[in-house]
Amino acid sequence: MSQVLYFTERLAMLKLKKTIVISVLILATLSCFAEEVSSKASWRDIWQLAQSAEKGKKYDEALELYEKSAKIAQNPKDLLSSYEGQVRVLRQQKKNADAEKLLLAALEREDFTATQYRRILNQLASLLFWTPRRDQALNYLNQARFFHSSFENDRYATYSLSAYIYQDRKEYEAVIEIMKPWAEN
Repeated sequence: MSQVLYFTERLAMLKLKKTIVISVLILATLSCFAEEVSSKASWRDIWQLAQSAEKGKKYDEALELYEKSAKIAQNPKDLLSSYEGQVRVLRQQKKNADAEKLLLAALEREDFTATQYRRILNQLASLLFWTPRRDQALNYLNQARFFHSSFENDRYATYSLSAYIYQDRKEYEAVIEIMKPWAEN
């Protein structure tokens, strides 16, 4: 009888250990999930604060918040939004060289989609459009054409900026050729 009692107690202990292990695993999973949700909400909150500071022309504060949001971004879409905010602020502060460095660093990443790369290239070209480096801007726009985008605004930005550069060069045939598909639609 003592053996039956021993095995019954042993079985109860094993069930208890199994229950404890499962409980610990569930708690760890819930903790990770809560942390991920909290981090996501934090990115959005910080990014919105940065936008508010930018709209209020508090550029130093906005830049700091956009940089912070970039550090905690959980996906490429959020990261690119943070980068774009930083670039807008840097351009307002007349820190175009810093904006260019940020965009060039973004091009080195491997986790963006084709549409996101196209947006980065368009922004680089737009930044250089206002400088004597228009040939380099045109080079970025030519690269952007190779990245598919389902967004008409991204495609139009690539082609219209190219057309402006050719128009400035007085190469009107190129302008017509570039903008012909847009005129036909």
